Amino acid sequence: MISAEERARVKWACRRGMLELDVILNPFFDECFDNLSEQGQIDFIDFLKCDDPDLFAWLMGHGHSDDPRMLAMTETVVSHNRSKLR
Repeated sequence: MISAEERARVKWACRRGMLELDVILNPFFDECFDNLSEQGQIDFIDFLKCDDPDLFAWLMGHGHSDDPRMLAMTETVVSHNRSKLR
């Protein structure tokens, strides 16, 4: 797993230039990141390296990534977000 210092960097990376992304990514990090597998954590870190417009489009269902890992992470984050609405 990742160090406390790296975890803090990932938390900081969840802060985006778009409020809509902050509202989705920060709760996901707080509630799910520690429970992801090591590969899941790596995929989430890579997910955060994507551009805000891409993340927004993927998370809003207006497009999808061609990278299977980013597609899976999008589905994981969206699923978590939907579960909070129930």
